[in-house]
Amino acid sequence: MSPAKVSPPRYPRAVKFDEVLRRFSAFFEAEGIRYALAGGNAMLAWGHQRLTNDVDFAMLRPEHLIAMKVHAMKQQPMRVLIDAPDVAYLMALPGVDRARIREYFSQQGLLKIYDELEKERR
Repeated sequence: MSPAKVSPPRYPRAVKFDEVLRRFSAFFEAEGIRYALAGGNAMLAWGHQRLTNDVDFAMLRPEHLIAMKVHAMKQQPMRVLIDAPDVAYLMALPGVDRARIREYFSQQGLLKIYDELEKERR
């Protein structure tokens, strides 16, 4: 009896984000879905680079991206290390609705973080 052939393990190949974005964009546009990039890739689009290993999609305004990040900080407190600098950058963009942003923090019980970000901004 001969030993069974064992295939080497299959590891995921490197992700090509430009291909992923094109596929998602084509799907969303074909379906008439309004979308926006979120997470680390959205930060890059706004001019702030940080490492990321995924692609996130979200709403269309910086305030909405901030709302998602505040929610993530509430759900996973360790995310403050990643998301607070992103939020600080987005809060400094011209025309953002600071009252709305403050309300997002308030709803999640994170006003202390908001106050720290505001203090650092000044």
